[in-house]
Amino acid sequence: MKKALAAAIARPTLLATLGETRCIAELSRYLALSERRLVADAPRGDGRPILVIPGFLCSDLSTWALRRFLRKVGYRSFSWKQGVNWGPKPGVRTRLLHRVHELRDRCGEPVTIIGWSLGGFYARELACIRPDLIREIITLGSPLHGTPQSTAVWNAFLWLNRKHLPQLAWGDLQFPLPYEVPCLSIFSKGDGIVPWQFCVPRRGHCGDRLEVKGSHIGLVANSEVMRLLGQHLGRPAPGRPPRLAPRRRPRRLRGDGSPRAPGRARREQAAS
Repeated sequence: MKKALAAAIARPTLLATLGETRCIAELSRYLALSERRLVADAPRGDGRPILVIPGFLCSDLSTWALRRFLRKVGYRSFSWKQGVNWGPKPGVRTRLLHRVHELRDRCGEPVTIIGWSLGGFYARELACIRPDLIREIITLGSPLHGTPQSTAVWNAFLWLNRKHLPQLAWGDLQFPLPYEVPCLSIFSKGDGIVPWQFCVPRRGHCGDRLEVKGSHIGLVANSEVMRLLGQHLGRPAPGRPPRLAPRRRPRRLRGDGSPRAPGRARREQAAS
């Protein structure tokens, strides 16, 4: 029954896929108009390590704006350092696991992972393998279930990975379910690459969901995504009060309204 429902969901139309070019306008609008305001409004981060994994056929350059935003609001953001994401080729998962180990040892705490598209698939796999190393998984436009043939990039994905994953020819792809790690899926109904229905966690599956407006490619430079990430990551942990900015003691004024000198300066004036 579930397979029949997934098969009934068609891949995005050619017009929707061509509409992904609006990601250029989304990036320009974010950098020119939104970034400074979003950074100022976001809760100050606690310095936790965040690993960002790019999507299919993309590299760390594509996640530059997202990692820059995370750094500006107070987190330690890291790239995946594997060049272009060509798919689950041999060694990719092992190197990613070593990367998470490295960040865990360097920072002394579990790592939050943000995975965009196929990067979210990797992130959830890592959470299944070593949940003790990972604090939270956040996926951006990542398919959590369904039939991979319904994505707009399926043919390219199959061509690049069919030799080492022959089961892909039948669409046999097992989607990871990391029940021990909190998961959040952020998606857009305007996605022209992945059917948005596949990005919504099913009942009984782990994770929450948040919907935004925009393209699939633009999710890593989407003003609404940045705002939601700032709010979500800035939430206090259960049982821990929120971090507040330190209050400054107001300066005392003289009778004429001018500020009084500090106590040490007043004592020196009196001694002279």
